[in-house]
Amino acid sequence: MKFFVISDTHSFYDEMITALNEAGFDPNNENHWLIGCGDYFDRGEQSQQIFDYLMSLPRKTLVKGNHDDMMVDLLQRGYPHRHDTHNGATGTLYQLAGDIAADKPAMVNYVTAKFHALYDQMVDYFETENYIFVHSWIPLVYEGWGKTAYVDNWRKASEDEWQEARWN
Repeated sequence: MKFFVISDTHSFYDEMITALNEAGFDPNNENHWLIGCGDYFDRGEQSQQIFDYLMSLPRKTLVKGNHDDMMVDLLQRGYPHRHDTHNGATGTLYQLAGDIAADKPAMVNYVTAKFHALYDQMVDYFETENYIFVHSWIPLVYEGWGKTAYVDNWRKASEDEWQEARWN
């Protein structure tokens, strides 16, 4: 198995595809596996293309990123905060909504179902024999000024601990 790793594509589909092509990734090759390390959306203008591409891949592991969590928070809330607009989550919402963007409640319901079809496939980490893939860190415990340690049994850390780790 040959792994191809991407991270922080932030809705820049063209750049992601160019990098994967240059690396020799072939989604039809049964020996090629894509590992994504989070932040697939926000900021760029190609959220729909990123979404369609990731959904179409037969061999992939997608790790959650903090921007993916931010999108879930926006959808659960149903309305944007200033940081959603600043970081691009609001733009992603409209891009994934397409033609129904004018009807706000319908848009949120539609994008929530659509986004969760991908988000629910995501994991907190992916581990091979030699590597651990995460978005930012594995969960840490702060032991005082400048001192940290890994959470005991970090593989079973809580969702809150993983979300905090994705922001560090």
